[in-house]
Amino acid sequence: MVMKVLFFDTCAIIKYWIDEPGRDVVRWLCEPETKVLLGLSFSTSEQVEKEFVNVIDRKAKNNEISEKYASAIKDRAKPYFDSVFHVRDSKPLPKFKFGKDTDENEIITKYALKPDKDIGDAKIISCVINYLRFLGGSSLPHVVTSDQKFQNVIIGEGYKIIDPEKSTKKEIEQYLLSL
Repeated sequence: MVMKVLFFDTCAIIKYWIDEPGRDVVRWLCEPETKVLLGLSFSTSEQVEKEFVNVIDRKAKNNEISEKYASAIKDRAKPYFDSVFHVRDSKPLPKFKFGKDTDENEIITKYALKPDKDIGDAKIISCVINYLRFLGGSSLPHVVTSDQKFQNVIIGEGYKIIDPEKSTKKEIEQYLLSL
């Protein structure tokens, strides 16, 4: 069986912890049985981890969740970033024999993004490109996201998307098993 890499962006990881559309799909993807049966490995980035904390803090500030719940989520999420979602860019960039390192400024220019507003998305896709570019074919990374604007950049860079708000568990399972 081929290992399939799923890269979780901020909105997908938020769904693991907060009850919002797509939560059931994200939770299902993260179940050990699903990971084994579908041959899944997960990745994310330092930028996602930072954004995650900011989103949780914002939800508490806006009274969408309590401060106590926000604090509990952040405490419990810390080990998940290491053991479940595997932050890739916390380590030095591997020396690959092919491909070229891409930085966020190249992504901003290429897709006419706003540097002040879209730098986070640019850093995230740079992580996917730089740390996972050795994967291809059936192991080509898929980005788990519901962020429509970010999806355009992901597709532009040649990656596939799993949108937990638009796809059912059955559709995702059938798709991943077909790879």
